[in-house]
Amino acid sequence: MSCSAGSVPVVHVLSWLPVGGVERQLIEVLTRFDRDRYAPQICCIRERGELADEAEARGLPVFVVPQRARFHPITLPRLARHFSRARAAVMHAHMYRAGATGSVAAWLARVPVRVCTVHTVRGWDSPHQVRTERRLQRLKDAFIAVSDAVRADFVERVGISESRVEVIRNGIDSKDLRARAELARSTATAAATVRNRLGLPSDRAIIGAIGRLVPDKAHDVLLRAFALLAGRFPDVDVAIAGEGPLRPELTALARELGLERRIHLLGTVTEIPEFLGQLAFVAQPSRREGFSLGIIEALATGNPVVTTDVGGNREAVQHGYTGLLVPPDDAEALADALTRLLGDEALRRRMGAAAASTGEHFDIAHTVDALQSLYDRLLATRAPNAPRLRQP
Repeated sequence: MSCSAGSVPVVHVLSWLPVGGVERQLIEVLTRFDRDRYAPQICCIRERGELADEAEARGLPVFVVPQRARFHPITLPRLARHFSRARAAVMHAHMYRAGATGSVAAWLARVPVRVCTVHTVRGWDSPHQVRTERRLQRLKDAFIAVSDAVRADFVERVGISESRVEVIRNGIDSKDLRARAELARSTATAAATVRNRLGLPSDRAIIGAIGRLVPDKAHDVLLRAFALLAGRFPDVDVAIAGEGPLRPELTALARELGLERRIHLLGTVTEIPEFLGQLAFVAQPSRREGFSLGIIEALATGNPVVTTDVGGNREAVQHGYTGLLVPPDDAEALADALTRLLGDEALRRRMGAAAASTGEHFDIAHTVDALQSLYDRLLATRAPNAPRLRQP
């Protein structure tokens, strides 16, 4: 999709484009931008990542301006020059590393509007990073938090005024998700075809999880919880859709627990709605979360969700109505919740129906409208004569 001459150039900055919730959400949102108003592009400061080709196929230019270090005297000016060549009127960074580097480079390039999205609670690796975030906040015109919980955490830790942080939640195309999931489970033949394609057994109930294989997603806790109930439910397996550096450790843990035949690490799954259509329910035992894309996708496709009471999970899952909330890093509590759903089909159906009815609350159109409206307001006050794309 091409942009109109006169649309406002917006550069989104992040480290890279792996197959993850933040990156999938960014591509979905930017694909839906009004190109008569805004001309979005993506700039990676580490490497391209697996989703870069998809972004470009959907009309989103992807550039890579590698940074040797956070504020390197050679590579930082290169990023500033990229902003200038792009005639960027808005620099919008995602997460701490891109936010720190991007905001300084955008300041050097005199980009009129500088925005940063905070995607999770406790989004820093050290006290030094928190101090850096505090020092750099004056270089940013606005912050976006993906949930109320993320905003509260950010305000408390950084010491910033709540009025500078706007909540814009992640969104999904709930109608498309639901239609694809329902088609994938509409008949035994359709389900068998999808399961065969995904590498799932055709005759087992599946507890599913979506997320990169990284420590924050706590898939090790899910495996240990499953081990506590596997003997009672011999016809149930676990499947995790996602790839990441912890695959060897999780594979070894499954073997140690004697469950290697019942735990399926599917790797990167591009057919998320079809995967969700094969599940009994979803389990997302995260240690840290902002506003989980996987959870709202699960809800929209009629899957109850068992998840941890961290970050914005409580804002998505209504305990006892659309799913169950448990403490983080508690395999026994997670096992109890999984057992409760596995042992009560009527409860699963009731929660699944309630979950499906909440899908429209998370419609991605709301996310796109809120973000473009924020840009409109910031440009009106800070850059009424912001650069536009030139006529070809």
